[in-house]
Amino acid sequence: FYDLSGSEDSEDDEGNEVSDSDFEAVTIQNVPPTVVVTKTVDPTSVAEPGDWVDFLVEVENTSIETVDLITLTDSIHGDLDGQGDCSVPQTMLVGEVYTCTFTAFVAGNDGYAETDWVTATVEDDDGDTAEDSDDATVTVTDTGMGIPADELPHIFERFFRGEKPRAMQLAGTGLGLSFA
Repeated sequence: FYDLSGSEDSEDDEGNEVSDSDFEAVTIQNVPPTVVVTKTVDPTSVAEPGDWVDFLVEVENTSIETVDLITLTDSIHGDLDGQGDCSVPQTMLVGEVYTCTFTAFVAGNDGYAETDWVTATVEDDDGDTAEDSDDATVTVTDTGMGIPADELPHIFERFFRGEKPRAMQLAGTGLGLSFA
């Protein structure tokens, strides 16, 4: 809250002294900070059993003032400070976008999907904070030969070899399961 007052003394065109004064109360409202987080991953799919992927994190200061990026945390990979080129704290000007990347290994069986969230927290000069989160998903896919569904009922038959190995002239007699 600020009190503003002012006065003016002058003369009119006939030489008469004139004066005026005014008072105005101005209230300054605190506006909390705002931030937008974007997380992407490349590639979005890895072959079974897993592989390395690169995560890109972007934090945009959408506030009307400078803020400090005080935390950057991933729901699976933890505190990102020091991972890849991620580093906090960071001072961010109005409209500035902080970008960092980190690499992680994603593993699982066919059909597994890993979705993790990154959360950024910013703080303004008044100590007010804001946070935002975004996610990225990596799926694990099967890239092996596999067994066609119509051949599954026969896999326990002695000496059975599917059509694919025969057509590809792969070695083997089909004795594996009969020995087991």
